[in-house]
Amino acid sequence: MMVTAGRNTPLSHCHEAGVDFSRVLEQLELRPVFIRNLDRKNFTMLGEDGRLYREVDTNLWMADDEVPARLAYLSVGRHGGSIMLEPLFLCVGGVWYNVLTGRKAPNCVRL
Repeated sequence: MMVTAGRNTPLSHCHEAGVDFSRVLEQLELRPVFIRNLDRKNFTMLGEDGRLYREVDTNLWMADDEVPARLAYLSVGRHGGSIMLEPLFLCVGGVWYNVLTGRKAPNCVRL
């Protein structure tokens, strides 16, 4: 479920493809990734999960070891100076979707 303007809306009713987004997201068990180390020079971050993440666009990050990439994260600054990556876009059948809305990602998202 997601909350839209105060209403709970099943993601499966929001998607624009023949994909049950609720089920896909449940299977992936998406969760934020907390960052241990930032390498500004190389535009990479090391997550607490031990994976290396590379910036692919402004504030969009992908796991360096996932080819082809299926998930893009948004970097979020937290109080106290820590950084967290929040799952934002998911590639299904070669098309990128917003994991919060189930809608196709904007045309500017070509990861």
